[in-house]
Amino acid sequence: MFQSNFLKDLRPISVLPCLSKVLEKAVCLQLTDYLESNGLLPHVQSGFRRNRSTATALLDVADIVKCIKNCRFHLYADDVQLYLSFKPNDVKSAVDQINQDLSRISEWSVRNSLTLNPIKSKYIVMGSKHQVNKINSKNPQITINGEVIEKTDQVRNLGLKMDSEMRFESHIMEYFSVSFHCDCFQYSYEALFRSLQYALVDNSCREYLFTTEFFHVKGSHAQELFDRILGKTLSLLVKNVENYVVECFDCLALFLCIQLINRYRWMCHKRAVAALDSYWDSLHSIIWPRLDLILRFNIQSVRECDPAKLSNKELGPHYITRRYAEFSAAMLSLSEQFPSEDLSSLLLNLQDEVNCFLLKMAAEFSQRIQQLIFLINNYDMILSILMERTRDNTKEAENFRDQLQARSAEYVEEILSPHFGGMIQFVKEGELLLESDKKLELLSMEKKTLSLVASFSASWKQSLEEIHREVLVSFPNLVTGSGLLQMALTNFVQYYNKFVKLLTPNARTQLVNIHVIMVEIKKYKTNY
Repeated sequence: MFQSNFLKDLRPISVLPCLSKVLEKAVCLQLTDYLESNGLLPHVQSGFRRNRSTATALLDVADIVKCIKNCRFHLYADDVQLYLSFKPNDVKSAVDQINQDLSRISEWSVRNSLTLNPIKSKYIVMGSKHQVNKINSKNPQITINGEVIEKTDQVRNLGLKMDSEMRFESHIMEYFSVSFHCDCFQYSYEALFRSLQYALVDNSCREYLFTTEFFHVKGSHAQELFDRILGKTLSLLVKNVENYVVECFDCLALFLCIQLINRYRWMCHKRAVAALDSYWDSLHSIIWPRLDLILRFNIQSVRECDPAKLSNKELGPHYITRRYAEFSAAMLSLSEQFPSEDLSSLLLNLQDEVNCFLLKMAAEFSQRIQQLIFLINNYDMILSILMERTRDNTKEAENFRDQLQARSAEYVEEILSPHFGGMIQFVKEGELLLESDKKLELLSMEKKTLSLVASFSASWKQSLEEIHREVLVSFPNLVTGSGLLQMALTNFVQYYNKFVKLLTPNARTQLVNIHVIMVEIKKYKTNY
């Protein structure tokens, strides 16, 4: 927040609550009506009055020009500008004339109950560098009400910044402030690279086709002639790329430049111009090693990352995972038209390291169900970004899809176990007994089944509610949470049907009907 010790820089700010603003408006209307009806406001007061706008005030102020005798002037709204042209040898006379006009303006202001602010008034001397230096050496004193006003080297006139020598450098730099930052382009290098290389392709193809046709040369002779014409230009461009690449750590920028090289090489071949092949090879040999190095740095940084030192240990998607997903999706989308086996290998290594990092992060949680929630949230976020920005059949997408499905199946078993673990264990044991043809042993477990049936009947509704609540709270992605809830309910129904088949007739009569359970399940998912 801007802070100042000067009263002139402070302005009132209304931070009243809504009700106070309504009250303030009502008081304003009543007070204004009283002042207007009783003629208590002076006729020269304008602004925020009915039929007395700022335009009315400007009409009253317009007669200020009658006070100006020596200078030329320009009025814009409530601003007044004075101009006086003179020779460098007539500084004293010019200063006297300007001060006389300012004195008359000050007197006019007093008569009209106005106050000039010398602090906000400035003057500038314009001319050639020699003229400006000569005038400034005489230290001219421009005053308002006895106060010397500030001299400046640049002023703004209706949005245009002008300096003493009329060079407009400050205006140009400010106008392009969006494009410049700390004397450097804010335009990304790859955007400049694209424009420059496109212009080169266009001009080089025209030049090559013209020289081959005009001089009737082909093959090596045409290449030699082309190199003699554009060789120095190409060398300069290569040098420019070298200077950028040495200090670049932007993988996306470097890879985009490589893709642009492949694109422009293809364009040249389409125009039957192979003269730039060696140039494209030179650029590729400069950019790719740097890209390879930076990618390996990224892989190493993920490998060496210690989860124990990270403060963010929530169950939701990790910020490192999001960065990886965004980066990987961008690289994959850029490589769709011109695939690169070397890049695919590096991205696969990066994917393996990220997967190891996620497993190490999951190990920081003590409970297995928490580990699964963390992994599912991260795999789901990565897969969502990859699916949104790349093809569905990429190796990365398939890998994380398999990981997500495996963790989801395990999570469903984990979330059902605390509530229906006894029933699930009985189903698994009973099926093994049936496979081993041990039906009598299964019948001997009737006492245990009756206990399971009683426990199930007493708590199944509450258990479903707790599962529903836990799933929705654990996953920020509602689609993922709904899908997991559906898997859990589906597995529950399957286990329940198997449980019913393994029960004795006596136990079945005490069990909750499957239709009652299905009605309850539909409350949690309307299209289940």
